[in-house]
Amino acid sequence: MGVIFMHERVTKLVVWMPFDDHSEFKRDVEVQEVPYFQEVATRMPHLEHLDLWTKMPARLITKPLTSLLSSLPALETVILPKYYITSLILTTLSCLPHLGTIESGCNLEDIGSISDIQSISPTLHLGAFPSLFDLSLTTTPTDMQRFLEMTFAPLNLTNLYVDCGARIIRGTKETRAFLACMSEVCQSLRSLYLDLLWMEKPWVCPMREAEDRITFETLEPLLRCRKLV
Repeated sequence: MGVIFMHERVTKLVVWMPFDDHSEFKRDVEVQEVPYFQEVATRMPHLEHLDLWTKMPARLITKPLTSLLSSLPALETVILPKYYITSLILTTLSCLPHLGTIESGCNLEDIGSISDIQSISPTLHLGAFPSLFDLSLTTTPTDMQRFLEMTFAPLNLTNLYVDCGARIIRGTKETRAFLACMSEVCQSLRSLYLDLLWMEKPWVCPMREAEDRITFETLEPLLRCRKLV
C-alpha cells in the first residue's frame, strides 16, 4: 500500500512490519529478499530518517535489512526494534557517512529476540562511524567495553544509552570497568543512560549481596567525564 507514496523527495520513513501466525515470513526461516525494502531503496534513495517497527527476530531479515541500509547513504537517523542492533547491522551502519543517531526504538520485551545480540562484535574499518554522536545499544557492560576498545570504534559520542535487556548483571566489577573505559575514550560524552537490571515485577527489588550493590566506588569513573551533564 505505501509504495504509491514513495518518491525521491521523501526523507523520513516510519514503517510497521507485521509478524504473526499469518505473516508471509515463516518463523525461524531466514528471508533472502524483502520486496518492500527493495522498493524503499529504489524509490526513496535520499532517506535521512528510517524508523522500523516489527516483532520478527532480527536474524530472519538481516540480509535484506543490511542491503537496504547500505543502499541509503544519506541516512542520518536509524531507529530499529529492540535486539536489532546486531554485530552485522553495526558493521553496515559504520559505513554510512552521515549517520549521527543509532537508536533502539522499542522497549517492549516481546520485540525481536535477545539471542540475536548475545555478543556485540562488529567488523570496523578506518573511517567507521564518521558522524555518529548518539548511540543506543542493548548489550552487557562487558560487551560495550569491548566495543569501545575496538580499533575505529565511535569515540566522539555525546549521548550513550546502554540497556542490558533481560539480563541481570551479577556483579559491579564489570560495570565499573565499563565506566572506566568509557571515561577514557568518550571524552565528549554529555548524556549517559544505563539500564542494568531487568525485573519481572518492577515493584519488587531483589535483595543483593553487599559486593553486588552499586556504590559510589562503582560510579567513581564518571567523575572523569568532564562534559557529562
